[in-house]
Amino acid sequence: SLHVALFGATVDYHELLRPRLAGSYIIGGGLTQASAEELLREGKADAVVLAGFLANPDLPERFRRNAPLNEPDRSTFYAPGAKGYIDYPTLAA
Repeated sequence: SLHVALFGATVDYHELLRPRLAGSYIIGGGLTQASAEELLREGKADAVVLAGFLANPDLPERFRRNAPLNEPDRSTFYAPGAKGYIDYPTLAA
């Protein structure tokens, strides 16, 4: 397996690497629900990495309902304690 995340790259490394890999190809880096689904549908990735889970622990359900996403509180990233890790609201049942 290989996980490749592109952030501002001018070369499409996915196009170069995917054909050369016999194992699973995983793409991450700035994906939205739509772009992730497109990569999977077109066979350009076997799996995707979505960064939205920290602020949206119910991300799959939000995608199913087309619900808005919580904005992450960047001031709590890598901070000690629970704030910013377990206090984001989830959707009502």
